[in-house]
Amino acid sequence: NFQILGMVVKSISIPIYMNRLHIVFLTDFKSDREKVNTKFNQELEEDHDVLGLTQQTGRHVFLCINLDKHTRCYKKEEEREIEVLATIVHEVKHIVNFIFISNGIKLDLYNDEPECYLLDWIFKEVLKVYLKYKKDGKTI
Repeated sequence: NFQILGMVVKSISIPIYMNRLHIVFLTDFKSDREKVNTKFNQELEEDHDVLGLTQQTGRHVFLCINLDKHTRCYKKEEEREIEVLATIVHEVKHIVNFIFISNGIKLDLYNDEPECYLLDWIFKEVLKVYLKYKKDGKTI
């Protein structure tokens, strides 16, 4: 993990699948947007000021959780925390789909254990970044 002027960033390799996940928690969308575009070769526009966003370029998957937007949308702390976790789960499902697509794997509704294990692993990796951010005294 490292912080770039308000952004919390971590890049990890995803075992077995040969993909790379870039996790970004934005604390100020307006000022962080250009830094994200430059560092991760993204094209975030002003209207991408959403709760969460997942994009894929080749084998690189980019996850952005916009803590700034959560703070603006949810005034009560408990509600905001629940919504951050819900956004992470929502975006992690997109990540799993991107990884399966990039590896030519079809979802199997009758044997979804590989999907569930991957979803679980990615969720825990993203949650570790978020909890470290909070442990370091940051609040949303």
